[in-house]
This record gives sequence, structure tokens and C-alpha cells, in this order.
Amino acid sequence: MDEEARALIAEERQLLDEELELLARIQTSLEAARAAQARAADSARLRPDALAELRALRSEAASASEDDLPGLLHELSVRQTLLERGPRDTLPSPDSPYVAHLRLLEGGLHKDYFLGQSSHLDAARGVRIVDWRVAPVARIFYGYREGDEYEEEFPGRVAEGLLEARRIVVIEGGELRQVVTDRYVLTRAGTGQWQSQTRASYAISTGGTGSAVRPEALLGSVSKPAPSVTALLDAEQFSAIAAPAEQPLLVLGSAGSGKTSVALHRLARIAALAPSSTRWIECK
Repeated sequence: MDEEARALIAEERQLLDEELELLARIQTSLEAARAAQARAADSARLRPDALAELRALRSEAASASEDDLPGLLHELSVRQTLLERGPRDTLPSPDSPYVAHLRLLEGGLHKDYFLGQSSHLDAARGVRIVDWRVAPVARIFYGYREGDEYEEEFPGRVAEGLLEARRIVVIEGGELRQVVTDRYVLTRAGTGQWQSQTRASYAISTGGTGSAVRPEALLGSVSKPAPSVTALLDAEQFSAIAAPAEQPLLVLGSAGSGKTSVALHRLARIAALAPSSTRWIECK
């Protein structure tokens, strides 16, 4: 980005304040959800029936035959591990809970969605973090731009409305570092002050050697904030990623044009949609 940064104008400051408020609300929601998970885990560990089952298995193993002992010991080990670990933590990371934000106007209602690697819904706080790999609303983010009207067929309904806001965000260590819109880029400088620049080419190019997005290409230095590649995919690339798993796919392009990014995101989506039927082969 060769353009010199400037101070934020009123419109940009309003947008930034909005994103900061949304992030604070989401962090509060995630903190509450983690506390609830911890309480549930403690409750599960102290459940009389769970402890009774463990004691029964230990008693049975103590008097089991040589043939039955291996199976009982395995069952005992699994139950002990689950009891100690408690419920699996699937909440978004507080360090970087989402990579993009979109606001939809649908049926007269304004709805905010946040794209991340895992989902978290908190209706009371208006928090909707969705997994980009499986959430139908991701098609709107990748296929449309701010001000576009959309019509998409979702499971059980047809979604129609207006895409009011489409923003890519960079959150590091739980703090907002950058907001990228279709018009400009707001970046938090090392001094803590926010600066603005006109948006350059923030997209994975579909052609041309060395045109794939890399952090140093985005801002000239890997030490500066850079958007997640996931948020920078365009409509054509997402269409390839979202193709049915059983459909063979050939991605053509010169070196550095983004083929690997598309292939890895397609694999991630296939694995998320059908984890039980996905098998990984380690290549050495």
C-alpha cells in the first residue's frame, strides 16, 4: 500500500466505534459461555452416577478374568479421561473469534453475522458467530458486496434481502487491529492511533505468477496486521471451494496464483461437513 495514511474522517470513526462495540459484546458473551462450560464440567465431574460408574468398573476390573480385563481397562481409561476433561471446548478463540462481519437487512430486520472457524450463538446479546465452512450465510459474504440485493436458497427457505455491511477484520490478542471495507482500510498504528487508507487490491488474484495474497504483500511487512486469507476469497474461489465433495475439481493457475489456498479451504470445508466420513492419509 503506497498511499500515505491519514486521520479518520467522521464516517470512518463511526464505523470503527461500531466494530469495537461489537467486539466488546462478543468477548463478554464468550467469557460468559466459557464460565458456563466450566460450571458444567465441574458439575459433570461431581455427578454421583458418573463416579459410581467408575467405582463399579474398578470393582469389576479387580475380579475380571484375564480375557475380560483388557476391555474393562480400556473402558475405565476412556471414562476417566472424559470425566477429567469435561465437555469439549468448541467456542471461538477469544484471541481471534472471527475474521469477517456482515450485516443483512432481511424482512425489515437488521442481522449481524460474524464469520469464524467455529460457531457461537447468543440470542440475548445478538451474537451470531458462524463457521464459514458450513454456514449457508457465508455464501452471501463471498458472493455479494455492500449495497447488493441477494437471493439465496437456504435449507427450508429462500433468503432475500440487502447486504448492508461487509467488513473484513483483523483481531490479534483479543484486540481489533484492522478493518477492511469495500472502500477503505482502517489500521491501528503502533502508536495506538487509527489511520485510514483507500482500499488497495485485497483479494486473491485468479491469475498471474506470485499474485496470491501473502501478509507481506498486503501491507509491506509481516509485522503489521493482515487479514485472514479465508476472508479474502472471492466469489469464484468460494464457488470452487463449495462444490460438492463428490465432484472432481481441477484448479488451474500459474505459480503463486492461489491454487493451494483454494485447495486447502476446500478440504477444510469437506472435513467440516462430513467429519465422520473424511479420512486423512499422511504422506511421508
